[in-house]
Amino acid sequence: LLVIHFNQIWIFLNNEKIDTNVHLLYNDADTDVAILEVDSNFDIEHICLSAIKPRQKKQWTSWGFPDAKTYGQFTYGQVANVLSTTVARSDIDLTINPEYSLSDYSGLSGAPVIVDNKIVGILRLQTDNSLNALSIDSFKGVLANLDIEFETDSESEEVDDGIVVRNDFQNEFETKLLSSNISYILLLGVHGIGKTTFCREFAPLN
Repeated sequence: LLVIHFNQIWIFLNNEKIDTNVHLLYNDADTDVAILEVDSNFDIEHICLSAIKPRQKKQWTSWGFPDAKTYGQFTYGQVANVLSTTVARSDIDLTINPEYSLSDYSGLSGAPVIVDNKIVGILRLQTDNSLNALSIDSFKGVLANLDIEFETDSESEEVDDGIVVRNDFQNEFETKLLSSNISYILLLGVHGIGKTTFCREFAPLN
């Protein structure tokens, strides 16, 4: 738990205040992102950061301290949509499992958004009391400049002239085209995933 009180920053771990110095490394008023560095090394397992945006309908979870709860609260839901650009300080739309819904999510902003055991973003409270997220991908350049490690899609996907090459998908796509007696085919996918670019740059592999 991080507490900021009259320009003093306190860190609590397991409800105990940690005696350490905290330094502000980065602060951006436009995105409301702040990155802190602590002098102490904590003997705890950390969750890695990932600049790979989650796919639609993926399950997400978070842990934070909403004002409506005396203690911390788990929050669960699904990724509803992933945007290619940041809108209103967020680029990931989220739905919330009704079982864990609250009347007021104030206090949850800044909590981690975890998908597949990796932090892919931070929660954002919108004016209508809904929750969205700002992806790690949106400020990965800042992390790289600060030598903070994070996972990228380059570790799993080949990139050619700025275009992600998805050979498995293209092989499946070509097989479908050749095996079906159809005149049209519809590509479905979240906004910004590359459907238009794929069609514009399409060249058969086989």
